[in-house]
Amino acid sequence: MFKWRAWQCLVLDEAHNIKNSKSLRWNKLLSLRTRIRLLLTGTPLQNNLMELWSLLYFLMPSVFSSQDDFKNWFNDPMSAMAEGAAEYNSQIVEKLHTVLRPFILRRLKSEVEKQMPLKLERVIFCPLARIQRNMYNQFIRQKSTIDTLRGGS
Repeated sequence: MFKWRAWQCLVLDEAHNIKNSKSLRWNKLLSLRTRIRLLLTGTPLQNNLMELWSLLYFLMPSVFSSQDDFKNWFNDPMSAMAEGAAEYNSQIVEKLHTVLRPFILRRLKSEVEKQMPLKLERVIFCPLARIQRNMYNQFIRQKSTIDTLRGGS
C-alpha cells in the first residue's frame, strides 16, 4: 500500500531498529520511494560499523553504495586499532568524524533542556468495550497475574 506512492519525506524515529541491512524491515522501508529521508536515534553506533553503514546507506544509497568500500575504509583500520595498533587511532576517528559530520546532528539534553516546553501529563480515561472488559477480567483472574500483582515472580 505505501510503496506505490512517492513520498516527499520519510522520518524514522528509533532508527537503530533498522541497523541490520539483512532484515525484512530494513528492506521494506528501503523500497519506499522518498525524496528525503531522516533518521532519528540516540544511538547511531551501537555494536559495529556495519550497522552504521546500514543507516548511512538507507539515507543516501548513492553515496554509501558499497558496504565493502565502507568496511575497508573504516572497519579494517578499526580492527587493527583494537588489536593494538594505536597509531591508527586518531587518524581513523578523525576520518570517521569528518565523514559523519554532515549527516549527524547531536544534541545533549543539557544543551536543549531550557528551550524545551514543560512536560504536560494528561490522563484520559477511556471505557473498555465489552470484549476488552471480558479479556481484562479473564487476565486479571489468572494465578500468574495475581502472583505478579502481589509481588511474586
